[in-house]
Amino acid sequence: MYAGFASAIYGQLVAGLLGGAAHPGSGPRPSVCLVLAGLVALLAADPVLAPAAGRGAERVVALAGMAVVLAGVLQVVLGAIGGGLLARYVPYPFIAGFMCGASALIIMAQFTSLTGISYEQLEAGLPLALDALQPGTLLVGLATAVLIWTAVRLARRVPAALAGLVGGTLLYYALRYALPDAAFGPVIGHVPAGLPSPGASVAVLDIPWSVVKPHVKAIVSAAAVMAVIGSLDGLFAAVAIDHATDGRHVVRREMLAHGLANIVSGSCGGAPVVLSRAQAIASWNAGGRTRYTALIAAVLLALVLVLGSGVLALVPIAVLAAVMLMVGIGLMENWTEGLVQRMRRRGARRDHPLLWSVVTVVLVALTAIFAGFMAAMAVGFLMSGLLFFIGMNRSLVRSVVDATVRPSRRIWGGEDALRLHEVRKRIRIVEMEGALFFGSAERLTEEVEPLAGVADAVVLDFRRVTAIDATGALLLERLVRRLATRKTKVLLGGVTRSGRHGSALVAHGAFRDASARPWFPDADQAVEWAENDALERLGRTRRGEVPLESFPLFEGLRAPELAIVGTRLQRRVVEAGHVLFQENDPGDRLCLLAQGAVEITITTGAEQRVRIVTMAEGSLFGEATLLDGRARSATAKAVEESVVYELAREALDEIGTHHPGIAIRVMTNLARILSLRMRETNAILRQLDDSRG
Repeated sequence: MYAGFASAIYGQLVAGLLGGAAHPGSGPRPSVCLVLAGLVALLAADPVLAPAAGRGAERVVALAGMAVVLAGVLQVVLGAIGGGLLARYVPYPFIAGFMCGASALIIMAQFTSLTGISYEQLEAGLPLALDALQPGTLLVGLATAVLIWTAVRLARRVPAALAGLVGGTLLYYALRYALPDAAFGPVIGHVPAGLPSPGASVAVLDIPWSVVKPHVKAIVSAAAVMAVIGSLDGLFAAVAIDHATDGRHVVRREMLAHGLANIVSGSCGGAPVVLSRAQAIASWNAGGRTRYTALIAAVLLALVLVLGSGVLALVPIAVLAAVMLMVGIGLMENWTEGLVQRMRRRGARRDHPLLWSVVTVVLVALTAIFAGFMAAMAVGFLMSGLLFFIGMNRSLVRSVVDATVRPSRRIWGGEDALRLHEVRKRIRIVEMEGALFFGSAERLTEEVEPLAGVADAVVLDFRRVTAIDATGALLLERLVRRLATRKTKVLLGGVTRSGRHGSALVAHGAFRDASARPWFPDADQAVEWAENDALERLGRTRRGEVPLESFPLFEGLRAPELAIVGTRLQRRVVEAGHVLFQENDPGDRLCLLAQGAVEITITTGAEQRVRIVTMAEGSLFGEATLLDGRARSATAKAVEESVVYELAREALDEIGTHHPGIAIRVMTNLARILSLRMRETNAILRQLDDSRG
């Protein structure tokens, strides 16, 4: 208890005032205190350091304090070199397993205090253990646990542990008064009055090296474990505190502050200091909003120790055990709740990374319980490496669809439109997600190669690819060559020479021949190229202008009526690159594309032009602004020499005035065209959603 006070007073004060968390709440934590307790037990087993030996207890405290100081030094070094950032790369299952193991040890350690049964009696057999059971002690402990559980759920502004401590203590003495002959367990007993002093650091100097030497490895190992686990536990807690309070911690400053706090705490014989989510949130809920909360808490604890040591001596051990029991359960719940929720969802049994995460948690926890924390760390790092490998070795392929589901944004007309359905069945779009590296490139090859012969073209969509390494680049080039020998073209969408993917491929020595790079700015343009290539191979012929009667807009009009409309149309011949209209231009006319191709683009927030669609012969565009009278929302530019007929709003109004029947037919056809476009879009979206489900 004295070590806990040293940590909670001096350690909390240093960490709170120097730390980077806006809402501090540091102190001894079960996860690291168990490591320290294991070291103390190991030291006390040495006859030279046994409590019965001369100055044995003093030397054990001194060596344990030295381990805490060393842990603090390691934390300062880690903080100075930016080691705290490594916490971002420690897998959650590793930490969850470690914390669950620590929680289980905390819970198991309370057995004797809650039941009155010693481990020797338990080992002697169940009958003897049942005879030694103290129902009164168990009642006090369980009642305290229930009180804490109730306070957590009903009174957020009241510290649940304090409520349980006070309520359990009152119940203990009430029962002792009512049943003086019953056993309710011991109390803490004598607590030294006064503040902890830096005696531990001084006592180390008096210990002969021959006594320290056999335990150097254990001390250093315990210090390393406390430094690593304390740092990770604290940094994860800082993230949780930030989330709950909308604050922001500074990783480097937090590491340095807690390292210095552990140096101070260890010098006074105290336990390790760790940022605690529970303490910080409890102070936040109680109204603490500044870092002076740590100063006030440290001062109050010092007053309790100096003035209230007599009261502390009267606290029942069973009540403290119940408090620790609930701490252990709460700690386990915090780290396993997310995994349990994920396991309950549909399809969890087929989620191999999730199942491996659960296995990691269980193995690390069991190792911590039965083999100690050092072994648990080794198992945790091994399992984390395997977990990383499994995660990275997952399929890079997010979905595979044909071009009937994801056609290009080019509207084809005439006979081309009739041929496209069959053409698109032999075009595959492979959407990828993740890193193309040595662990996933081979899997990509295995999934794409079977498409050879089935598809005339395979478009690899790189939009969601995060990185490409040398192995991935070379395997990709080899895949393109191999499928080409089997008459299947592989096109890379989202890869350009100046882009990051193209630069990476070239840097890794792949696709050195610039003329043989099947690269396109996006997957849509790659699909359009594949569609055009297939149509060319089917004997596509260039036609002349599409006659007016072939436009769906004029369907149902007789020749005299079509002639009337024709006199109101303005025919324009434009060269490739000519802009027909730009965004924000007045929307006063619609366009009929009789020959050529026109690209419709918009400007994104990043001032980049994004293609919406490419219109082909027989297409209609620009009609929306003619209907609503608003400014143009996109830019139309001819991508090849084109012939365009324009119908101005004034001309349409004139037709409506003098030939209302023609105007009604034109507007009806326009409504039908817009309806068909909407239905086609919905069908594509529905098929795309089904393919990813």
